[in-house]
Amino acid sequence: MSDGTLAKFLKNPGDRVEVDEPIAQIETNQLTIDVASLEAGVIQKYVAKEGDTVEPGTKIAVISKSGEGVAHVVPSEKTTDKAASQPPPVELSEEDKQKPKVKSTQPKCISTAPPKRSTTEPQLPSKERERRVLMTRLRKRVATRLKDSQNTFAFLTTFNEVDMTNLMKLRSDYKDSFVEKHGVKLGLMSGFVKAALSGLQNQSIINAVIDGDDIIYRDYIDISIAVGTPKMQPF
Repeated sequence: MSDGTLAKFLKNPGDRVEVDEPIAQIETNQLTIDVASLEAGVIQKYVAKEGDTVEPGTKIAVISKSGEGVAHVVPSEKTTDKAASQPPPVELSEEDKQKPKVKSTQPKCISTAPPKRSTTEPQLPSKERERRVLMTRLRKRVATRLKDSQNTFAFLTTFNEVDMTNLMKLRSDYKDSFVEKHGVKLGLMSGFVKAALSGLQNQSIINAVIDGDDIIYRDYIDISIAVGTPKMQPF
């Protein structure tokens, strides 16, 4: 790993951690790595923040061995802003205090509602109904690879009828033992991949690519399958 993105912290300043206990997660282009504490103690502070790009050996936290019970309290930002925004009180003189109060005679402003839009007038969606979510490093890498694949490979769709009697029988015979061993159901994807593998081995031209004026025949087969994981969810 050359570098990665500091995805999130698993502990807060003031928390006690043990040796090899994960305190943060680093996200690379291909996987997420837990950062374990090298010593037992109390986290005094973090010297990096979430979203930073870090390299191996980068210092991200300060841990005190003798800092049990250390707590870091940060004043509330809302309270500080509210106190700073209030103007100082104005002191009145004795003469001003004795003056009678005069009520304002200015007429009240009457607000008129905006005219109703015509049902035929097009309305643009409000920006308040949109959400902008920063993509993770892994998701950006997947998006880049998908776009590269679209630009460099030919895509086609074809439909063929096949006899799946043997595959359905195989799935029926092993589905219970498969769930018991792996904790997931046995689907049909494995059979589809095996069929594609046999076809690529039998017809090597299907596995070839064009590079300039040359045709490159590959003596290996690399099949990628998109799967849904919590890391790949946008929200």
